Amino acid sequence: MSEKKTLEIIDDTLRSVSENFQKFIEVLETAKNELIVLEKDKEELSREKELLEGEKDQLED
Repeated sequence: MSEKKTLEIIDDTLRSVSENFQKFIEVLETAKNELIVLEKDKEELSREKELLEGEKDQLED
């Protein structure tokens, strides 16, 4: 195999690895953002649960 062909293969491989790594980073960023949203939703649901439990206690009295 010629040196030129070898260098092309190496360049293509590095480019592919770089693209895959960038996609992986994007997936991680998306997952992080979704976790942030889920945590906010969890906090909101927890507050709503406390309110509903308070209302339930008032109705039972």
